[in-house]
Amino acid sequence: MQHKRTAITDSHPIDNILSSLENVIETQKYQYRAKCPVHQKANSSSRTLSIKEETDGHVLLHCFGGCDYVEVLGAIGLKKCDLYPNDGFIANWAYERELGKRTPRDIINDCKPSATLVQVYVGHILKPENWKVLSETLGLDDKDLWVLQGASECLRELLDA
Repeated sequence: MQHKRTAITDSHPIDNILSSLENVIETQKYQYRAKCPVHQKANSSSRTLSIKEETDGHVLLHCFGGCDYVEVLGAIGLKKCDLYPNDGFIANWAYERELGKRTPRDIINDCKPSATLVQVYVGHILKPENWKVLSETLGLDDKDLWVLQGASECLRELLDA
């Protein structure tokens, strides 16, 4: 009979998962093996569940006995979303395991001033009178105009993120 445990959910996903498993060992940096809570008996000492923490903080699970990761999560009282850090956690997160590593949110925020400047220039370039001069000078065609407009839209999405 399986007993369900509930992990603490306000810390790193890896901490929640590892604290809910039995017979855990670290096999490599950020990689672990543990007893599978779904198929292994209470007295089993083998470790068929592989756990890996990715650099962005999400956790990968693989049972070499064939159990689905959703079953594993259910057996320890967790859900799929518990494999990932929450958005609020990521937004303010300088991930401790790799000091100096920037989060995706940090990268986006650092790019915003440059993206804003480019967005302004592209808006100016796309005015018909300016595009005519630029396209004649540089030998650009309508395809180049569409590419520039697409890049401008992508930058706008970045700025809105």
